[in-house]
Amino acid sequence: MYLDLKKLFSGEEEKQHISFETSFEGEKLPSGAVFAGPAKIVFDTQREYGAVRCDVLCTVECARCLEPFTSPLHAERIFYLKENDASNEEDLPMTGDGVDLKELARQELFLAAPMVLYCREDCPGLCPVCGKPKKLGCTCESPAVDERLQILKQLLQ
Repeated sequence: MYLDLKKLFSGEEEKQHISFETSFEGEKLPSGAVFAGPAKIVFDTQREYGAVRCDVLCTVECARCLEPFTSPLHAERIFYLKENDASNEEDLPMTGDGVDLKELARQELFLAAPMVLYCREDCPGLCPVCGKPKKLGCTCESPAVDERLQILKQLLQ
């Protein structure tokens, strides 16, 4: 999808609203997450600024229990647009007199993605004895505390 900025800068159009879906399926984020479905992108512009909103589902491995799960990812950003301004070219993936909205959405999703994702906030992680996810009902006993660390355990009581 391509946004023609000439129409905005020439005054031919005051506003533009573009909404579309695109696929980034199979692409990996830095956290190891993989896009799991179509991305919904909304781009609104007025003369001096544009706003992009992106929503997509990702499949990722929990950083604590290593179980796969699906998580939503949301990105939102406002851009200031000025004709013949070099800062536009740094912020926006410009192609001629316009913006490649699919590439802009890809960049925003990569920037918005957290580096570490958990299946749930209170995920107990893996059992240090057997290595299985604790949330599946591990019955192992906690390993004995090293005698040298007993003094630290007293601080927690």
